[in-house]
Amino acid sequence: MLKISLATMNNKDLILIDKLFGLILLPFSLVFRSIGIIRRKLNPHNNGEILIIKFLGAGNLLSITSTLKKFPCSIITVSANQPTLKEFGIGDKHYFLNDKNPLILFFQVINLSSKLFFYHYSQVINLESESFFAKFLSTIPISSKLSGISNVHKGLIDSLVYDFYLVTPTLLGKNEIIDLLIQFRPQVNLDIQALVDQRQRYFMASYLKYVKNARNITIAPTCSSTDNLRRLDIGIWQKICECLGSSLNITVIFPSKTDIQYLEFLQLRDRLPQLNIQLCNFSDFISNIKSCELLITIDSQALHIAQLEGIITIALYGPTSPFGVNLENTSYPLSNSLACSPCTHKYFLAPCAGLAPCMELSSMNLEIFKQVGINFGAYE
Repeated sequence: MLKISLATMNNKDLILIDKLFGLILLPFSLVFRSIGIIRRKLNPHNNGEILIIKFLGAGNLLSITSTLKKFPCSIITVSANQPTLKEFGIGDKHYFLNDKNPLILFFQVINLSSKLFFYHYSQVINLESESFFAKFLSTIPISSKLSGISNVHKGLIDSLVYDFYLVTPTLLGKNEIIDLLIQFRPQVNLDIQALVDQRQRYFMASYLKYVKNARNITIAPTCSSTDNLRRLDIGIWQKICECLGSSLNITVIFPSKTDIQYLEFLQLRDRLPQLNIQLCNFSDFISNIKSCELLITIDSQALHIAQLEGIITIALYGPTSPFGVNLENTSYPLSNSLACSPCTHKYFLAPCAGLAPCMELSSMNLEIFKQVGINFGAYE
């Protein structure tokens, strides 16, 4: 049985209260969210302020001080953070909640809600990823944009509450998270890019020289039907094939005619006769990969089969990480190394709204495919 003193609550008590009342608050959150969308359309003018919701951890607020000082900013947090915020001048306006007494907290929330309802912020940012209560507060004021942090994969609730959210961006600093929440712009994660560059140099030095004058190349463009975001556009595949040259035998394998790119490749074959389109059952699919001299694919089952069999592979990564599952020395990863990746499997709606800048043509170094064509004798 849950026993909570009226005099004090600890973090565990707060978490339990949040979970217990979360289901009660959630419908109200969705109601306020719907009302807020209507109100923002009727009154598009905002006060130019950003509202930040971050309850626990004054250190988190200290870490984003430089970013917060760029904007007029109000902060909702717990009373324990009051000395820190005032000492370092963080935020222009503060709303402090008593997290030690549930009765006082109840009346504070009613008072705060009645105030927030009449504000129109330029943006509300909720940094409490797990709190239903914080989500509830974030929906009360009018805001031109409502965003937050989530740690729930395929966040249906977050997609209903927020205009935009990020999922556990553990590779980003707090300032970078705030910048992305204020305005999403693709950013490169330099640490991941350094690993990719190192792997690519190692691969080129050690492997491509062993397949010189090879002719048997297989392309496997298919991935899980639940992850179509990581598929390459047919225009990119065309450029890859053109870079490889016209004298190579390129087999494109599909598990079924119902694959969403099957007809696209059939049409591409009319322009690139070196393509051989094959429908494979699973056994043939595996045999084709085992017998090829080079596999070109995306993050897919084909990649993992090739790695298991030691087949030399060029793998194009977008919303997934080359280092997220496994990467053998026989694989050459091409990746944008965006700070928002990996996002596959984590979003009900990706932060880029499905535009996938991680899969843009400019990010795919097509020169490597021309170099492969040269090494394989296509330009001799």
